[in-house]
Amino acid sequence: MKEFIELFTENILLELFGIMLSVILNSCFCSKPKDVKIETYNVTIYADKGWQITPVLVEEQTEVILAADGSWSMTNDKRSFNALGLVSNPSSWGEYRLDERFNHGQLLCKVNDDSSEQIFTIGQSMITDKGSIYCRINDKAISNNEGKLYLQLIIKKKLEKSEED
Repeated sequence: MKEFIELFTENILLELFGIMLSVILNSCFCSKPKDVKIETYNVTIYADKGWQITPVLVEEQTEVILAADGSWSMTNDKRSFNALGLVSNPSSWGEYRLDERFNHGQLLCKVNDDSSEQIFTIGQSMITDKGSIYCRINDKAISNNEGKLYLQLIIKKKLEKSEED
């Protein structure tokens, strides 16, 4: 019964998280300035794959809002969680995070496959690099991972003077 209550609570929190993100995203862009172009991309990221390229190309100083739905797991017990990952280590085998600044199993994204300077996750970020966005789970040992996240990336680009007219 305790597992059912935990799973039920987690699912409710995930649904509320999705609703709150939708409200935030809509309020951020409901009054768009004339010199801004907004692009929306929907992408699936898998827990058992490394850095996965998205169709999103960004320029320097591009604002990105990232939301995610779904769940994934990163241990043999298959305990599922959302894009925010887990604060406590679910593995009894040791530390497997790629980046210790972020939670275990948290969604990580970056610009360009070879860059690791600016890693970002759920929420709003100002991108300082130019290139393609890549995403993955914060886990080094991905062979036992399962699940996927459905991402929505909203890109807010400044238009050049010639594009505004």
